[in-house]
Amino acid sequence: MHENFERYRDELDRIRLTEESKAALAESLTRHQTEIRRGMGKQPLKARHIAAVAAAVCLLSVMSVAAVAGFTGEPSLRGVLGGDPAGYDQSSGLIGRSVECGGWTVSITDCVGDENYCYLGVEVEAPEGTVLDGDYYLMNADFDSNMRYKGNGGGSDLLLRPLPDDDPTDNKVRMVYEWSEMGAGLSGARVRLKLTNFYEQFDYNWEEHDWNKEYLSYGEWDFGWMTANYTNTVKHIPLEEDIPIEGGDGLMLVDEIVVSPLGISFSFANQSWLVDWVEDWFQPMLEESLAILDIDGNPIPLYYSRAGQDINAGKAYRGEGMYAGWTCYYRFGEAPDYTDSHRKESFTVVDIDRIASMSVGGVTIPVR
Repeated sequence: MHENFERYRDELDRIRLTEESKAALAESLTRHQTEIRRGMGKQPLKARHIAAVAAAVCLLSVMSVAAVAGFTGEPSLRGVLGGDPAGYDQSSGLIGRSVECGGWTVSITDCVGDENYCYLGVEVEAPEGTVLDGDYYLMNADFDSNMRYKGNGGGSDLLLRPLPDDDPTDNKVRMVYEWSEMGAGLSGARVRLKLTNFYEQFDYNWEEHDWNKEYLSYGEWDFGWMTANYTNTVKHIPLEEDIPIEGGDGLMLVDEIVVSPLGISFSFANQSWLVDWVEDWFQPMLEESLAILDIDGNPIPLYYSRAGQDINAGKAYRGEGMYAGWTCYYRFGEAPDYTDSHRKESFTVVDIDRIASMSVGGVTIPVR
């Protein structure tokens, strides 16, 4: 199917079609596809021909729909993120790109991010009359960006994951895609997201060594290249003197702190990588001395998310003559239950103007 899709893309790229001719061709292909399904064609077609027609229909949908920001609904991430509405405004941007395939419309609605993380909000709309009241929907995701591997650690999901559904009686669900590049500065990044196969996942089948699932659509929604442009509200807090954090069997020196509505990152200048550093030493050392307070003096919950090393940054590590700049990122909110295979994704954003101070390593640092 993928080969047929790419072949039709190449052919249609050589043809300059008007919007009217694209619509007419799409209608013709859709009608032909319907006739095939009903057995009305005069000549029986092989499966690869049927797949080629389906691919052409989806491709024309991309050409005629994704080229226009036709989505006019509500952003998927607004109202779903926990925390302060102001935090969403300080870290979000609209995208509004839709692709239809086989009667299913998938829209990338908005994005939320900072220098380290970016979330893409997605809405899936089933054909009229279909009720999406299942518990846990997924889609396969293929992602690329011009900012990949430009930071000091990161990653991208292989799946599009569900968000809490505010109306399980309708034909729409909201989902989210997450990717990160530590310290890369992601606002304005060029990204490409291709989604395939919308399905509901149930319990795990130990005999088959796979999840029990029901596919509702075998479509393909390729959004092409687009810009994830969002308000990037961050506060860089360089420290006049490094903050030492003692514990375990060593010493860490914090030399910069960055605050955003999504979380806080700490830069360390003097540590190289150890196999068990994060789990057995680094993370507990930081958490034992870390506290974030709002303007009312209340602690803001946060949890460890990711760490990464940039060997070309930071200060010389004592005694080794090497550079080992490290970044550790903490997200706001409660840590997710990773033992729950069917957890709904939830994120917290904080009004950055409500963050008053933080305490790390026994040193209090004003943020306001």
